[in-house]
Amino acid sequence: MGEQSHRALIKRSRIKQNILYFLGGKSQLSASIRDFSVRDKIATSVLSIGIPASLGALLMSVSQMVVNGMMTNYGDFAVAGYGVAAKANMIVGTIGLGLGQGVAPLLGYSFGSGDRKKLLKYLKWSLFYALIFGVVAEAVCWIFSAGIIRAFITSPDSEA
Repeated sequence: MGEQSHRALIKRSRIKQNILYFLGGKSQLSASIRDFSVRDKIATSVLSIGIPASLGALLMSVSQMVVNGMMTNYGDFAVAGYGVAAKANMIVGTIGLGLGQGVAPLLGYSFGSGDRKKLLKYLKWSLFYALIFGVVAEAVCWIFSAGIIRAFITSPDSEA
């Protein structure tokens, strides 16, 4: 049996175990309508965070489509160049996003406990290191731009 088949069997087995555990009543999670509650404005809190985040992601995708459409007027190399720049930007942005998501629980715990001193300490610390990371990432992209481009485009017709 090949490795792909082995992985598929393991995946199916895990899914089956999870379903049986959930439906067997051993889980604390429930999909029953009678257990659903809108108390404490939980749904409002989730939506107040989720809707802006979703709209942000949607607008980023739409803006990428618009810019790609505009770049087609300048030819294939312009679209490819923009794609490379967007990928490099995405790598840096994803790391920054990960740093932000990593500090979010610390800020949330501090805010929830009412510890304003610790909250400000974590906020200042995270902003400082985010700024340092941004400056260093920008410098690396400027200094090594030719190498970054060559990592994405190997065509001899393109110029770095």
